[in-house]
Amino acid sequence: MKLLKAMATIASFTMISRIAGMVRDMLTASYLGAGPVSDAFFVALKLPNFFRRVAAEGAFSVSFIPLYAKVQSEEGEEAAAAFSGNIFSLMILVLSGFTALVLIGMPWIIHVIAPGFADGTERYHLAVSMTRLTFPYLVLMSATALFGGMLNTHHKFAPFAAAPILFNLTLIVFVVILARFFPTAGHAMAVGVTVSGVLQMAMMIHFLRRYRIAFRIQRPRITTQTRQLFKAMGPGVLSAGVFQIHLFVNMMMASLLPSGAISHLYYADRL
Repeated sequence: MKLLKAMATIASFTMISRIAGMVRDMLTASYLGAGPVSDAFFVALKLPNFFRRVAAEGAFSVSFIPLYAKVQSEEGEEAAAAFSGNIFSLMILVLSGFTALVLIGMPWIIHVIAPGFADGTERYHLAVSMTRLTFPYLVLMSATALFGGMLNTHHKFAPFAAAPILFNLTLIVFVVILARFFPTAGHAMAVGVTVSGVLQMAMMIHFLRRYRIAFRIQRPRITTQTRQLFKAMGPGVLSAGVFQIHLFVNMMMASLLPSGAISHLYYADRL
């Protein structure tokens, strides 16, 4: 019964998220269309999502939850709180440094992931500025995945399953209501991506406190448990990376086509 209840909870929130996502995509197509702004935004959305799907919600979640559950069952709640806090500190330290480097190198990175965006063109400048707005989403969603894994381990499945709904609703608000305060609707949605990451992380923290799940931020240290986590993540990163690189190749090729090609590819894929 517990399994069926958990499946029903996740499936219900996933269905709501899919409906909200389709509304979001319909509004995105309506406000952004298929041109330089939309092409740039979808490139900006793709880059942090690439690392999120490969690491945060892919290999990390699959590797973290069993280790966290093992520490909890064998050593108790305090040890589990210290373990999760140490992983959180390491994650924030590594990903913050990585994010800073990516933001600095964004003009060169866009040349690699969208080679058809020639330097000096509208699509190129839009992609650089928007991707700098969206990339912090990676850090926020990695923390969200950690907190969501803790909640799932304690059999609280609803909050993490509902998090994507918040992402979709946030982008809808930014493109429909707040777009007039930004240079383009694409910039509004790019800011909305990162704001949604803040909201999703805040929601996970709220439910951790509500359900009294212990969490203790630690000074980042490389321990036997963290080594086990990194070792377990290896195969997952490789397998997820192959699929995500395939999607990146599609985007790279589409960037060589006339303006709007990336957008048409995105809309078709989403449908």
